[in-house]
Amino acid sequence: MKALKVIGIIILIIIILFLVIGIFLPSKVIVEESITINQKPNVVFKQVNNLKNRDVWSAYKEFDTASIITFEGPGLGVGAKYIWTGGTMGDGSLTIVESVPYSKIRSSFDFSEKGGAEEIWTFEEDADGVKVIWQTTIIDLSYPFGRWASLFVNCMMKPIQKKGLENLQNVCEKIIFYPEITEEYFEGQNTLAIKDSAFMQDIQQKFGELYGELMGYIMRYRIQITGQPYAKYYSWEPDKMVVLETGFPVAKKYKGKGRIIATELAQGNVVTSTHYGPYSSSELTYMAIDEYIIEFGKVIDGYPWEVYIIDPSNEPDSSKWETKIYFPVE
Repeated sequence: MKALKVIGIIILIIIILFLVIGIFLPSKVIVEESITINQKPNVVFKQVNNLKNRDVWSAYKEFDTASIITFEGPGLGVGAKYIWTGGTMGDGSLTIVESVPYSKIRSSFDFSEKGGAEEIWTFEEDADGVKVIWQTTIIDLSYPFGRWASLFVNCMMKPIQKKGLENLQNVCEKIIFYPEITEEYFEGQNTLAIKDSAFMQDIQQKFGELYGELMGYIMRYRIQITGQPYAKYYSWEPDKMVVLETGFPVAKKYKGKGRIIATELAQGNVVTSTHYGPYSSSELTYMAIDEYIIEFGKVIDGYPWEVYIIDPSNEPDSSKWETKIYFPVE
């Protein structure tokens, strides 16, 4: 009987210590890891800013293969939401709440009844590439069990963060091509052009027809060309007619005739990039421009156009073709 009394007293002391010490344990835990990636900051930033890339490099997926992943909101940046259900980690979501190209991304975790957390990524360019810091702050740990669990969070999470950063490094350093995108003020150009349409598979043939017609008119009337040929796209949908305008910049506002119209490429702000190589791979450059416009909160103000700096008419090797792409923005 005395022995039971002693055991009871010991258990009581343990419980009291558990509760008292728990008061002084932290209600939040910060877990941080970093790595230097030999790549440009924008390339690494885009891998994190687009939540659909997360499963490619995140080590959490390796620990919970049963989770079902869905997405809500925009494709990338503020409001993009990554949701997991049905796995060993339970249900939860991650939402980007701040996105500052190409330096910082802040996201909010919601673990349902288990609480929340905040995730901050910072990207610091240096001589060796970009230093990536991944910091996770678990907040509002419950008393007393959550606070005691805080003692083990770093041990559990740091290896996962480290592995995730190594995966991210591996993915980013394999990316060879990523176009440089800039913002400019376009001074505007007078043009002579033809507006027409064609199915996607017939566009090159259509170009030959339209540019031939335009050159015939220009030579006949001795019109001064001031730049390379261009094409403006009014619509571009797979399996539908592409509505386009082909033309040449000219020295002044000439008169048109028939379907040859005197028009212009309007002055204004543009987001622009140069695509090198065959036209079949230009989708990558267009996607990069689209992402840039979203990341920097630009508003498209018109239709995009391409200028053919080096094209099949003066270079048979498609790897040497050079196409400058413009998106007018407000």
